[in-house]
Amino acid sequence: MSLGGAAEQQPAPAKENNDVADTINKGLSSAWGWFNKAKEAVKETGTKLAAELPDKMDKALETLKAMEDKPKEEKTTSSVCPWDDTPATWQQGDWEKLVKALVADEGTFLLGPDRGMTQVESRTLRKHSITVDFSIEKDEDYTAKVNREMLGYEPLGNMRFKMVPKFVKEEIFWRNLFWKLREFGRLESTTSIRPLLMVLNVQRDDIPDDWKGTDLKRGLPECVADREKRMEKIDAILKVMESSGEKKV
Repeated sequence: MSLGGAAEQQPAPAKENNDVADTINKGLSSAWGWFNKAKEAVKETGTKLAAELPDKMDKALETLKAMEDKPKEEKTTSSVCPWDDTPATWQQGDWEKLVKALVADEGTFLLGPDRGMTQVESRTLRKHSITVDFSIEKDEDYTAKVNREMLGYEPLGNMRFKMVPKFVKEEIFWRNLFWKLREFGRLESTTSIRPLLMVLNVQRDDIPDDWKGTDLKRGLPECVADREKRMEKIDAILKVMESSGEKKV
């Protein structure tokens, strides 16, 4: 009786098994439906990308071509070092000495067009028939004029390391140099070099010693702010050059 009773109390698993099977089938059906939707989405996306691919390739080729052409364009404007790019009215030897003297002078890079000049300085320059153009092209990329040989010139490389970025930004450093070269390139006599240097490379005497120009990241260092020391340095730099007297450059 007890064995028979125990056998009669065992539950039938048929319904439970059917429920599990239904759950699995529903899960598989749902997964398969999701898979089909994902496949259609990928197919649609692929078709769209395939349609856009020619345009994207054309644009990519145009970009690559522009990148290849840009260095060629820059090379034409920056392949010559400034000391070799002699103005028409200058002799090569004098111009090279001047440019390398300017490169060795901190004032060349620290004082830019924003310095301006006093009325006294203006009158002094007029006596030497010197005019200064303080205008510059604001959108011009002066760093594009710099080439590897310039950076390899040790005095210029050392000056750049000393000035950038402690006192001036990279772009301002090169802008001031090329602006000075433009103005000195317009001179017609070696005797005009000193008075122009006294204006462009020396701090104005009508402003406080702690003056901070708009292009400077901090005040002028002592090597530039001390006018007497600056004038002595300029005289020493130009001593050899001015031995040529009044000859035309």
